[in-house]
Amino acid sequence: MLLSTIYLFSKIGALLGKFLSKGLQSLDIDDIDLGPPGFQKAQDEIMGDLKLVYINISKNYGGIETANFLSKLISCAPELAAIDARCNSMPVESLSIICSTLKAMRGKVEHLDLRGNTSLIRFADASLLDELKMNRKSILKLDSSYDPDAPYDQDP
Repeated sequence: MLLSTIYLFSKIGALLGKFLSKGLQSLDIDDIDLGPPGFQKAQDEIMGDLKLVYINISKNYGGIETANFLSKLISCAPELAAIDARCNSMPVESLSIICSTLKAMRGKVEHLDLRGNTSLIRFADASLLDELKMNRKSILKLDSSYDPDAPYDQDP
């Protein structure tokens, strides 16, 4: 399901949490301006095991609540393989929240995109980044040169 650039704001947070609990496997809620309250409301409504395999929550600027939401998702969705959480204004503490949940759950997450969260890039602890590896391959995308508004360049 795709809900992108609609600006539903935090009002949809609780509905989102309930919706995720209904067996959804893929969700793209890129740039709907969920913000911290929306992520908190969604997290509060998530119940039981989720069937979720992919989620894109990029550009929702949820700060630390993005990490708390992801922690709950990872804990409740054992099949979750790919997470796009670019540009959510996450502070550096977010890495330890996400990392500890990933370690505890030993789930199937193979792709975690946190680009565009500049605090993470500037202050990330190298030991935490090393922990975000599965089978010696990093699952984390955290690029300091990432610019979400840069024009696409097709040159190799």
